Amino acid sequence: MKKFIAGVMIGVANVIPTVSGAAMAVLFDRYQDFLDVTGNFYLPKTWKRHLSLILGILVGIVLSILVISFLYERVPHYLVFFFVGIIVSGIFDLETKLTVNSFKNILLAIIALILMLWLSLSSQAAKIDYNNLIVLGFMGGLSALATLLPGAGGSLLMMLLGIYFPILEGCKKVLTDFSSWGSSEFWMVLIFAVGFVLGMVIFSKLIKGVMKKYPDTFKYISFGLIVATAFSVLWHVDYHQIDVMDTFIIITCFAFGFIGMGYLSKKLS
Repeated sequence: MKKFIAGVMIGVANVIPTVSGAAMAVLFDRYQDFLDVTGNFYLPKTWKRHLSLILGILVGIVLSILVISFLYERVPHYLVFFFVGIIVSGIFDLETKLTVNSFKNILLAIIALILMLWLSLSSQAAKIDYNNLIVLGFMGGLSALATLLPGAGGSLLMMLLGIYFPILEGCKKVLTDFSSWGSSEFWMVLIFAVGFVLGMVIFSKLIKGVMKKYPDTFKYISFGLIVATAFSVLWHVDYHQIDVMDTFIIITCFAFGFIGMGYLSKKLS
C-alpha cells in the first residue's frame, strides 16, 4: 500500500508540467525503486518486486489524464500550489536527512539549484532539425535523463528544446491515423521513443552507480534540484489571473498539500 500511494503521486507528477515524478520519488523515499523500475522494466522480476509501485504509477498517470489534466487546464494555480505544498513539506523532511555537511556537498547543492533555475526559467526554445533522426534520438535520451533526475522534469526540457509540441502532435497523429505510419511524423516519434527508452535504461543504471559511490553528495544535489523545482513551479504561475478569492483557495491548497505530505511521510516511513 505504501509503494502504491507513492506510485500514484509519481504518476500524477509526471503528467503535470514543471512538476517532476523523480522529485516525488525522492520525497516519498522511493527513488531507488523508481530507478530500478525505469532501468529494468523489461525484466519479469522487476514487475514482481515492484508491482504495487508500477500499478500506482499507472493509476496516477490515468488519473492525471482523466481528472488532473482537466483541473490543470481550468484552475492550474490551485493544483500547482497543492504540489508546491507537497514539495515544501518534503524539502523540510529531506533536509533532516542531510548529515554530511561538507563544503563540497553544500557547494554542489547550490550549483545544482542555480543550474536548474537557469534551465527552468529560460523562455527561449531551441531550434531542432526534425529530419535529423540522430539528433531526435539524442534529444529523447536527454529527455529521459531529465525525467530521471529530481528536477523540473522531462516535459520542461522538451519544451526548452522545442520538441514537446511536435512530439505530442506526432504521437496524436500516429495513434489516431494509422495511415500516417511510415510518414515523417511516424519516424520522428519512433526515433525519439527509442532514444527515450534507451536513455531510461542507461541513465537509470548510471545514476544508481553514482548514488552507490557518492550517496551523501547525491542527496545534496537532489536537495538543490528539488528546491529549484519549487521556485520553478511558482515562476510559471500566471499571477495576473489570481483574485482575492483565488488567494484564499490557493493558501488552502498549499496547506492541504503541506499537511498531507507531512502526514504521509510519517505513515510511509
